[in-house]
Amino acid sequence: MKFKLSVIFITFIFVTLVIAGAYVYDFTVTRYNSDIKITWKTQIEENVEYFALQRKTNETNEWVTIYTTKPHGSNSTYYYLDTEIYKINGTQFMYRLAIAERNSDGTTTISYLNGPAPITQNISGVKRTWGSIKAMFR
Repeated sequence: MKFKLSVIFITFIFVTLVIAGAYVYDFTVTRYNSDIKITWKTQIEENVEYFALQRKTNETNEWVTIYTTKPHGSNSTYYYLDTEIYKINGTQFMYRLAIAERNSDGTTTISYLNGPAPITQNISGVKRTWGSIKAMFR
């Protein structure tokens, strides 16, 4: 019975995503040096106008669009390197993908795909640039 319910649930999710026009089968958020790398992969991208990557923190609790891209076509992989997080130390970051799709009546529907568990970035609050290093020796 449990197996049958799982199959029904998975089928429902798959059919829902395919009917929606976009099928995202991989959405990952990983640390990359002092930044965060976000990757998503698609199988189907029918009627997709754009993808918008959004971020919020446990402190603001407000979604902010940090990256927007047009679809590249089915079976595509998208990458984004979030380099703005170095300014905030010890904060949890959550990501989601907004998928804007054209409807047959010309309107746009936006659906959301939440990312994996929140990621905490514990890094130095100071990001060194060549200018800041030169200034230390003046």
